[in-house]
Amino acid sequence: MDVSRLQVKPLSGESDWPLWRYKFKFVLNYHADTLEVVEGKLQKPSQPHEGANEATLEKYKKDLMCYKKANTCAMMVLTNSMTEETMQKIIRFENGREVWLELHKLFEVHMEVLIPNNPIEVNLVTSDDSLLQLYYERWGHQDKRHMKSLLNHELNIQVNIQDELCEACIYGKAHRLSFGSRNNCSSHGELIFADVCGPFDKSFRRFQYFVVFKDQFTKFRYVFFLKQKSDVASALQEFLAYATNLDHIAKEVIGANREEFDKKEVRMFLKKKGVVERFTAPYTPEQNGGSEREIGLLLKWPEY
Repeated sequence: MDVSRLQVKPLSGESDWPLWRYKFKFVLNYHADTLEVVEGKLQKPSQPHEGANEATLEKYKKDLMCYKKANTCAMMVLTNSMTEETMQKIIRFENGREVWLELHKLFEVHMEVLIPNNPIEVNLVTSDDSLLQLYYERWGHQDKRHMKSLLNHELNIQVNIQDELCEACIYGKAHRLSFGSRNNCSSHGELIFADVCGPFDKSFRRFQYFVVFKDQFTKFRYVFFLKQKSDVASALQEFLAYATNLDHIAKEVIGANREEFDKKEVRMFLKKKGVVERFTAPYTPEQNGGSEREIGLLLKWPEY
């Protein structure tokens, strides 16, 4: 039998798979033990245990040589009968069995018809009001007057506007009331805003957080990089020591209501310095607006 006369189109996709698999089994079966390798009937023999007799070692070498020869033949036949695009998907495999299984996963489709046990009934009601609400929700809750005009001119659909409140718009478009402003400070260090931002990807020096201290009087900011949130205490001590060296007296520190500020080490240090510590109310970042705005600016600048 001249196997070269059997024309097998290179495998390129799902449409070629059924006929390609049918023909290819004949090609594999022509070569000794090749079909057995891809079907998993012939596998790589297990290495004999240490101290095995000569006959066992000889049989192992013979079986291993037979497997390697059949597997090499299977790999050559398989890879020579597929496109480069298909080969890129199986290039990570080293034996014919794995390649054969992967080809089945890639190109063999398993379908099953599912029939629901209980019949499904769908009731549709169409009216002007529901139609307007449908397009109103589909098009991002725009002004209903604009929606009415658009439906009339573009789709020739006449609808009536009903004065109904949209619950989604109430929750999604509502804004919080503005906070009142406080009196401006009259001296350096009178009011300090503090907040922590992170975590970020670790830097070369293993920093992944930073803390911002902002003086309300001068609007000057100080940034300290941290390896962990617990380093806030040491950063605060360093900042207040620097302020004291400049003859600035810190009187009050406002920090976010989080554990890195509300800890015994920070409270004791500020108490010894005579500095008042205050925390923001829950879900009220506006009370710490100075540091919040600075963090927003610091995160925005790298984008430019």
